Amino acid sequence: MPELLARRMIPESDCSRMAAVNPQPPAFQFGAFELDTRSGELRKRGIKLKLQHQPLQILAILLERPGEVITREEIRKRLWPDNTYVDFDNAINGAIRKLRDALGDTAENQRFIETLARRGYRFIGSLSGQPEPASRPEASLPVTVSRRRWTHKLAAGFMAVGLGVTLVSWFAHRSHPTKYPDLRVTSLTTDPGMQIQPTFSPDGSRVAYAWNGPKENTFGIYVKLIGSGDPVRITNAGSAMFSPAWSPDGRRIAALRDAGAQEAIVLMPASGGRTVELTRFKKPSLGAGSCAWLPILTICGHPPSGSLLAWSPDGKYLFTSGSRASELQAVIIRVSVETGEQYAITAPHRAGQGDLGPAVSPDGRALAFIRSNGSENADIYLIPLSELALPAGPPTQLTFDDTLVDPPAWTLDGRELFFVSDRGGRRGLWRVPATGAGKPVRFFGAGENAYGVAISPRGRQLVYGQRNESRNLWKISVHAGVDTGPVRVTTTTKRDTWAHYSPDSRRIVFESDRSGVHEIWVCEADGSNAFQLTNFGKGWSGSPRWSPDGMSVAFDSNVGGSWDIYVIRIDGGHPIRLTTNPATDAIPNWSHAGDWIYFSSNRTGRDEIWKIRPDGSSETRVTTTGGIAAVESPDGQYLYYKTKEGESEMWRMQIGGGAPSKLLDSVLGRLFTVTERGIYFSGGNPLRTDLRFFDFASKSIRVVSALGDSQSAILSPDERWALYSRKEFLSMNLMLVENPR
Repeated sequence: MPELLARRMIPESDCSRMAAVNPQPPAFQFGAFELDTRSGELRKRGIKLKLQHQPLQILAILLERPGEVITREEIRKRLWPDNTYVDFDNAINGAIRKLRDALGDTAENQRFIETLARRGYRFIGSLSGQPEPASRPEASLPVTVSRRRWTHKLAAGFMAVGLGVTLVSWFAHRSHPTKYPDLRVTSLTTDPGMQIQPTFSPDGSRVAYAWNGPKENTFGIYVKLIGSGDPVRITNAGSAMFSPAWSPDGRRIAALRDAGAQEAIVLMPASGGRTVELTRFKKPSLGAGSCAWLPILTICGHPPSGSLLAWSPDGKYLFTSGSRASELQAVIIRVSVETGEQYAITAPHRAGQGDLGPAVSPDGRALAFIRSNGSENADIYLIPLSELALPAGPPTQLTFDDTLVDPPAWTLDGRELFFVSDRGGRRGLWRVPATGAGKPVRFFGAGENAYGVAISPRGRQLVYGQRNESRNLWKISVHAGVDTGPVRVTTTTKRDTWAHYSPDSRRIVFESDRSGVHEIWVCEADGSNAFQLTNFGKGWSGSPRWSPDGMSVAFDSNVGGSWDIYVIRIDGGHPIRLTTNPATDAIPNWSHAGDWIYFSSNRTGRDEIWKIRPDGSSETRVTTTGGIAAVESPDGQYLYYKTKEGESEMWRMQIGGGAPSKLLDSVLGRLFTVTERGIYFSGGNPLRTDLRFFDFASKSIRVVSALGDSQSAILSPDERWALYSRKEFLSMNLMLVENPR
């Protein structure tokens, strides 16, 4: 049977030529997979995988020229003769999908096969066990690896090309491991409540973390073995502690304890026992005008998800955030484990800034931290350390986004830092070179909706928190004098968010993970008759917006590997991808006339407003000084937009040109509504959001209604209701990533 399959995969015209060819080495390996070029069988760790004929052929074609783009037209010609009549596009799409399933590839984690929109595909995995060059006919065969026959008869120019290819392959081989194990993501904890701030034991066998317990009341320190088994609490039930940090020798765990106006660093045996207080320091603040920083409970209403305490590799010092004697401003302090002596390592140079989240490099020669600008928004900095763990130079800024950032974690080799950020539009895992010479890169395959990150000292595992919450859509009347109170629109244990009314106010489009992944859904204005509009089955799709004629919906999705703008007809059909830039393109909104779709893109290095035709043509940059979440005025004369995600200023500019001008100092969230009379927007803070109205005529702002702990609201076109998403359930579990790379 294997021989028959191999014959079927080779065109008859090539069979006679194959008879004269020397036998090919049987194994071609990549990752945990092995393609047998003789039998046409694909195996994973020796186990044969069931894979149909055409996906196998495509895999062989891609392996012939690893790293090169194989066009869809080339695949068509190789798989089907010229006189074959087949729906080639659907056939190729189906074969690629089956091949991805067999390899464990996804659009978010393209480890082996990269999709190049409208062009083709490319094999991007690292190859090992690659057959040595051997004599073979010049024509390539579908299941054999492409080789060139080098002979003395070839011209010197061809020899130069061959030498160049050989050198490139050699350097590529030297710069990457020969075989990558599979990336695996599993749940480390599944308990109710909040499990936060994980830290690995030095041998990587256990994880300590803070948890507010089964009753979700007081945070304590727990330890759990990797794998099965229940967590064990190692602190007293009455002690409120957080941010554990495992000592380099594995014998002790340090933690922070809330002590009223102060905080304390405590030490305890890793197996549990008597807790000893090392030192106390003044509780810091993130800066003037920010949310109060209460690490035991919240940072601006959310549990602190990243580590706030770190050891030096020699075990002599601990680093955390504290305040200098006469100020509340947070700085990184070094604490002697032997004496408790404190020394300030950093000094924010601007009022309102605060430093927190220290992470010491594996060699102890550098300390990374985040510098807040008075809120959750921050950037990552790095400061060199001397042998005594004192500053050896000024800090270097590694990121420049001024967006939500959690404390970072070092990779085993000390070359990179992993961190959580919403710089891509939603929370996810990112990595950035510690040299400051490169830009952050998204870590695909894990980390959606991530909070905090820790890396095993052995580098083989990574843990992050994943926030789970239930959100439903609610509405509230905005008519003056009419107080109906909040009215529930949807009822689900999942997350219904970022809703938008249809132009006639009769239907609602929204983002929901009811199907297991975030897709676009539609329901009636009262929440009934909900149905799923998109069916990607993977990735994350959201931020939907109705077209002015009510016939289409624009949305963003990362199903193609990067965030892009899509459009889908409300009556069904396949979504159409409009943007193909590898940057993050997100948060679409239609122009008043429906002839443009505005969106935010960071392709220039920061978020700017762009626009594109609904047919995917004429991409045009609109702003030059930053911007997201653009909304046209009802008369189509002005464009209103924010400067960044979260809380930021609102600006406006004339559509036909002219300099932008600032309109509002503080707007929460990405949703706001521009009417003929003014702007409805959200203000306050994440725990106490309210709906506000800015009157164009009087230039005044009034509070319309309290929204509580909710996302920003958007108005119905008839201006009767404000629609928003309200949190009703919240937990955080720890996710374990095996073999991150």
